Amino acid sequence: MKHMIKAMIIDDEKLIREGLVTYIDWAALGVEVCAVCGDCAGAVRAAALHRPQIILADICLPDASGLELFRQIRDCGLKCEAIFISSYSEFQYAQQAVKLGAFDYLLKPIEADVLYDCVRRCAEKIRSTKDPGGQNCDRTVVEKILTDALTNVPQADQTFLHLARLAGAPEGSRPFLLVSVTGEAPVVGLSPGIGLSPGAGAPAGFDLPVLAAYQARVSDQVACCCFFTVPELEQTALNTLEKALTGSADLAVRLCLDEPDASLYALLQQALCGLLLTRLPAPGSRILFDPAQQNLVPEVIKSLDQVSLKTALSQFLRFCRENRWTCKHLDFQFECFKFLETIYKQLTWVYGLPLPAGLDMHVFIERLRKPNNLYDLFTALDQILTMVFTEVRRDSCQSPYTKKTLAIIRSRYGDSLSLKSVARELHVSPSYLSSVFKDDTGCPFSDYLFLHRMNIAYDLVRQGSLRIYEIGEQVGYPDVAQFSKCFKKQFGYSPKQLQNASGRLEP
Repeated sequence: MKHMIKAMIIDDEKLIREGLVTYIDWAALGVEVCAVCGDCAGAVRAAALHRPQIILADICLPDASGLELFRQIRDCGLKCEAIFISSYSEFQYAQQAVKLGAFDYLLKPIEADVLYDCVRRCAEKIRSTKDPGGQNCDRTVVEKILTDALTNVPQADQTFLHLARLAGAPEGSRPFLLVSVTGEAPVVGLSPGIGLSPGAGAPAGFDLPVLAAYQARVSDQVACCCFFTVPELEQTALNTLEKALTGSADLAVRLCLDEPDASLYALLQQALCGLLLTRLPAPGSRILFDPAQQNLVPEVIKSLDQVSLKTALSQFLRFCRENRWTCKHLDFQFECFKFLETIYKQLTWVYGLPLPAGLDMHVFIERLRKPNNLYDLFTALDQILTMVFTEVRRDSCQSPYTKKTLAIIRSRYGDSLSLKSVARELHVSPSYLSSVFKDDTGCPFSDYLFLHRMNIAYDLVRQGSLRIYEIGEQVGYPDVAQFSKCFKKQFGYSPKQLQNASGRLEP
């Protein structure tokens, strides 16, 4: 039986792309239409999934040109022939396509016999090559799609598993995920009969036939290897590897189970959560994280002890895992936002406002938005809270003059304050107050005052109860233009832009 060649049709006009499916007898040419798409983005995804050997595409697509589509497909390592459709006004683009290596171009309107002849010649060319099945999967493509799956890109799981099957993963086998948080990708032997490399933590003498293996880097710190073995050995392999990696703080292994919500992304988060708990201290018998209030107990806030903080973070992570908030890093991210804001409020209740310069909640929240996995997210939270505790502890040991200066800033930030006026009020020289204040806070007086005013202004803009000029006056900037300029310098956007984004009152 003649092997059927796969073809994909791409045109932004629905009637045209659907019409091309029945316009000629594809089956008579040994060709089957495997996908029909309306834009470049969908075509690239479909190409990775179906591995077409022919693409029939319009030069003009809504999100990119047909030329760009051809480049993207080739850059992904997909081998295919391209036939482009062009109007007379786009003839020069069709010429460029031929220069890029396209098989041919057809001018609109297309005659059925012309299209038939073009596809026939293209199919003959494909069959004359050494790889008529078109089943070779470029490793770069598969590993790119594996990275997409691990970062929760929709439908990437199915595409990756499909390509892995083409590359040798047995039907019915389930993917293993070997996760590393050392910054180095774990290595798995690629030849049948060759087990995991010693560096991957496999026990001596353990021989696991690996039929397909792919690496993916999720972040600078998190890397994975996804591999397959014969289905009959999966459970034995899992038990042996889990035993070998027990207690490891760097490597973890998981097997994707046949469950409705199972995914490589969820598998990765589970593995990362396990590694984090291995690295953290045991929860202990003392309750330092209050699950009912979801905050730290008062003794941790008052002592500012780093060891107690680490234990409280361990209890917080376990609490989140029990509530299944660690299955998706975005769910855990939301809990981290709430936890950080609660601790910030607890600290201000005990130590007053403002907290030391540089402890900007808005900056911390943005920092927590960036990670794409549970490990990096928790690490960022840990680093933020460690820094906050260190700075607040140092702040609590300030000199009396610094504490009095901070009290003046907190209560009268809207007045016309200056280093000289505050020094005069405290009966010390400006140079002495400047030196003491900077030593205690790590920040010059003027910079600290500016930062405090801007943080107050930010919260007032977000609340939306005052107009912009009223907020400027309240924080010591009667000139609204100067206030807007200073606000943008600090946050990167104007008060009006923040107000519009928040859907609040216009000035």
